[in-house]
Amino acid sequence: MSHADTSYPSQPIAGASVARYMLFTFTFIFFVLAFLLSFFIGVSVLSFISFCLAASSGFLMLVYAPAAIFLSVRDSGSRFDQAGGEVAYTVLQALVWLVASIFSLIDIGADLCDDSDSGSASRHRICRARQAGFFIIYLINLLMYIGWTAWIVVLVHRNQSMPRKETYKIPTHRLIRGLSTSSAYVEMMDGQA
Repeated sequence: MSHADTSYPSQPIAGASVARYMLFTFTFIFFVLAFLLSFFIGVSVLSFISFCLAASSGFLMLVYAPAAIFLSVRDSGSRFDQAGGEVAYTVLQALVWLVASIFSLIDIGADLCDDSDSGSASRHRICRARQAGFFIIYLINLLMYIGWTAWIVVLVHRNQSMPRKETYKIPTHRLIRGLSTSSAYVEMMDGQA
Protein backbone atom coordinates (compact mmCIF):
# COMPACT_ATOMS: atom_id res chain seq x y z
CA MET A 1 0.00 0.00 0.00
CA SER A 2 1.38 3.36 -0.95
CA HIS A 3 1.10 6.04 1.72
CA ALA A 4 1.00 8.75 -0.94
CA ASP A 5 -2.55 7.73 -1.90
CA THR A 6 -5.02 10.20 -0.52
CA SER A 7 -8.61 11.18 -1.08
CA TYR A 8 -7.53 14.81 -1.19
CA PRO A 9 -6.64 16.63 -4.38
CA SER A 10 -2.95 17.14 -5.06
CA GLN A 11 -3.47 20.91 -5.14
CA PRO A 12 -4.44 22.96 -2.10
CA ILE A 13 -8.16 23.56 -1.64
CA ALA A 14 -8.90 27.19 -2.47
CA GLY A 15 -10.94 29.10 0.06
CA ALA A 16 -10.63 26.62 2.91
CA SER A 17 -8.50 28.99 4.98
CA VAL A 18 -10.94 31.82 4.29
CA ALA A 19 -13.80 29.62 5.53
CA ARG A 20 -11.90 28.94 8.75
CA TYR A 21 -11.12 32.63 9.26
CA MET A 22 -14.80 33.39 8.66
CA LEU A 23 -15.73 30.90 11.37
CA PHE A 24 -13.33 32.63 13.75
CA THR A 25 -14.85 36.00 12.76
CA PHE A 26 -18.53 35.04 12.99
CA THR A 27 -18.12 33.20 16.30
CA PHE A 28 -16.30 36.26 17.66
CA ILE A 29 -19.07 38.60 16.49
CA PHE A 30 -21.77 36.44 18.08
CA PHE A 31 -19.70 36.11 21.26
CA VAL A 32 -19.42 39.91 21.50
CA LEU A 33 -23.17 40.25 20.92
CA ALA A 34 -23.97 37.68 23.60
CA PHE A 35 -21.44 39.10 26.06
CA LEU A 36 -22.53 42.72 25.69
CA LEU A 37 -26.22 41.92 25.76
CA SER A 38 -25.76 39.72 28.84
CA PHE A 39 -23.72 42.44 30.53
CA PHE A 40 -25.99 45.39 29.77
CA ILE A 41 -29.44 43.85 29.59
CA GLY A 42 -29.28 40.79 31.84
CA VAL A 43 -31.64 41.16 34.79
CA SER A 44 -31.93 37.75 36.42
CA VAL A 45 -29.71 35.20 38.10
CA LEU A 46 -30.05 33.06 35.00
CA SER A 47 -28.90 36.01 32.87
CA PHE A 48 -25.87 36.35 35.16
CA ILE A 49 -25.06 32.67 34.64
CA SER A 50 -25.33 33.19 30.88
CA PHE A 51 -23.02 36.21 31.21
CA CYS A 52 -20.46 34.06 33.05
CA LEU A 53 -20.73 31.39 30.36
CA ALA A 54 -20.20 34.01 27.64
CA ALA A 55 -17.17 35.28 29.58
CA SER A 56 -15.73 31.75 29.74
CA SER A 57 -16.26 31.41 25.99
CA GLY A 58 -14.39 34.67 25.54
CA PHE A 59 -11.52 33.40 27.66
CA LEU A 60 -11.25 30.22 25.57
CA MET A 61 -11.39 32.33 22.42
CA LEU A 62 -8.74 34.72 23.72
CA VAL A 63 -6.38 31.84 24.48
CA TYR A 64 -6.84 29.86 21.26
CA ALA A 65 -7.99 32.04 18.36
CA PRO A 66 -5.22 34.68 18.08
CA ALA A 67 -2.46 32.08 18.30
CA ALA A 68 -4.19 29.73 15.85
CA ILE A 69 -4.72 32.54 13.34
CA PHE A 70 -1.13 33.76 13.72
CA LEU A 71 0.27 30.24 13.25
CA SER A 72 -1.98 29.70 10.21
CA VAL A 73 -0.87 32.92 8.55
CA ARG A 74 2.77 31.97 9.14
CA ASP A 75 2.05 28.42 7.87
CA SER A 76 3.70 27.15 11.02
CA GLY A 77 4.11 23.46 11.70
CA SER A 78 3.39 24.09 15.38
CA ARG A 79 1.33 21.51 17.19
CA PHE A 80 -0.59 24.22 19.06
CA ASP A 81 -3.23 24.47 16.36
CA GLN A 82 -3.26 20.81 15.38
CA ALA A 83 -6.58 19.36 14.26
CA GLY A 84 -7.08 17.49 17.54
CA GLY A 85 -6.58 20.70 19.49
CA GLU A 86 -9.01 22.58 17.29
CA VAL A 87 -11.61 19.85 17.76
CA ALA A 88 -11.11 20.11 21.54
CA TYR A 89 -11.48 23.90 21.34
CA THR A 90 -14.66 23.76 19.25
CA VAL A 91 -16.20 21.02 21.44
CA LEU A 92 -15.53 23.08 24.59
CA GLN A 93 -17.05 26.13 22.94
CA ALA A 94 -20.08 24.12 21.79
CA LEU A 95 -20.58 22.85 25.35
CA VAL A 96 -20.43 26.40 26.74
CA TRP A 97 -23.03 27.61 24.25
CA LEU A 98 -25.21 24.53 24.80
CA VAL A 99 -25.32 25.24 28.54
CA ALA A 100 -25.99 28.94 27.85
CA SER A 101 -28.85 27.94 25.52
CA ILE A 102 -30.31 25.67 28.19
CA PHE A 103 -30.16 28.44 30.81
CA SER A 104 -31.74 30.80 28.32
CA LEU A 105 -34.64 28.39 27.81
CA ILE A 106 -35.02 28.05 31.58
CA ASP A 107 -35.05 31.85 31.80
CA ILE A 108 -37.81 31.99 29.18
CA GLY A 109 -39.80 29.29 30.97
CA ALA A 110 -39.44 30.97 34.37
CA ASP A 111 -41.79 33.78 33.29
CA LEU A 112 -39.53 36.41 34.79
CA CYS A 113 -41.11 38.86 32.36
CA ASP A 114 -44.48 38.62 34.10
CA ASP A 115 -44.50 41.63 36.37
CA SER A 116 -48.06 42.22 37.51
CA ASP A 117 -47.06 45.42 39.31
CA SER A 118 -45.82 47.20 36.19
CA GLY A 119 -49.09 46.96 34.32
CA SER A 120 -47.22 47.46 31.06
CA ALA A 121 -47.84 45.03 28.23
CA SER A 122 -45.11 46.67 26.12
CA ARG A 123 -42.51 46.04 28.83
CA HIS A 124 -43.57 42.39 28.85
CA ARG A 125 -43.10 42.15 25.05
CA ILE A 126 -39.65 43.77 25.27
CA CYS A 127 -38.62 41.36 28.01
CA ARG A 128 -39.81 38.36 25.98
CA ALA A 129 -38.03 39.63 22.87
CA ARG A 130 -34.82 40.03 24.88
CA GLN A 131 -35.05 36.47 26.19
CA ALA A 132 -35.76 35.10 22.71
CA GLY A 133 -32.86 37.14 21.31
CA PHE A 134 -30.46 35.67 23.85
CA PHE A 135 -31.58 32.17 22.99
CA ILE A 136 -31.19 32.76 19.24
CA ILE A 137 -27.67 34.20 19.66
CA TYR A 138 -26.62 31.30 21.90
CA LEU A 139 -28.14 28.77 19.51
CA ILE A 140 -26.41 30.29 16.47
CA ASN A 141 -23.05 30.12 18.27
CA LEU A 142 -23.75 26.52 19.28
CA LEU A 143 -24.61 25.53 15.71
CA MET A 144 -21.51 27.26 14.28
CA TYR A 145 -19.24 25.38 16.69
CA ILE A 146 -20.96 22.05 16.02
CA GLY A 147 -20.55 22.60 12.27
CA TRP A 148 -16.91 23.62 12.71
CA THR A 149 -16.20 20.50 14.79
CA ALA A 150 -17.93 18.26 12.25
CA TRP A 151 -15.94 19.83 9.40
CA ILE A 152 -12.58 19.07 11.03
CA VAL A 153 -13.61 15.55 12.10
CA VAL A 154 -14.85 14.74 8.57
CA LEU A 155 -11.57 15.99 7.07
CA VAL A 156 -9.58 13.82 9.46
CA HIS A 157 -11.69 10.74 8.74
CA ARG A 158 -11.51 11.26 4.96
CA ASN A 159 -7.73 11.47 4.98
CA GLN A 160 -6.37 8.16 3.72
CA SER A 161 -2.69 9.09 3.71
CA MET A 162 -2.14 8.70 7.45
CA PRO A 163 -3.73 6.95 10.43
CA ARG A 164 -6.39 9.07 12.14
CA LYS A 165 -4.35 9.47 15.29
CA GLU A 166 -1.54 11.02 13.25
CA THR A 167 -3.95 13.08 11.14
CA TYR A 168 -5.27 14.78 14.29
CA LYS A 169 -1.70 16.00 14.87
CA ILE A 170 -1.57 17.90 11.56
CA PRO A 171 -1.87 21.69 11.91
CA THR A 172 -5.49 22.53 11.14
CA HIS A 173 -4.66 25.14 8.53
CA ARG A 174 -2.81 22.49 6.52
CA LEU A 175 -5.50 19.84 6.95
CA ILE A 176 -8.32 22.06 5.70
CA ARG A 177 -6.36 23.07 2.62
CA GLY A 178 -5.76 19.43 1.71
CA LEU A 179 -2.07 19.56 2.59
CA SER A 180 -2.43 16.72 5.04
CA THR A 181 0.26 14.33 3.91
CA SER A 182 3.05 14.54 6.42
CA SER A 183 6.25 13.93 4.48
CA ALA A 184 8.07 12.90 7.66
CA TYR A 185 5.39 10.27 8.36
CA VAL A 186 5.45 8.98 4.77
CA GLU A 187 9.26 8.74 4.84
CA MET A 188 9.13 6.89 8.16
CA MET A 189 6.56 4.39 6.83
CA ASP A 190 8.45 3.91 3.54
CA GLY A 191 11.61 3.20 5.53
CA GLN A 192 9.82 0.40 7.41
CA ALA A 193 8.59 -1.27 4.19
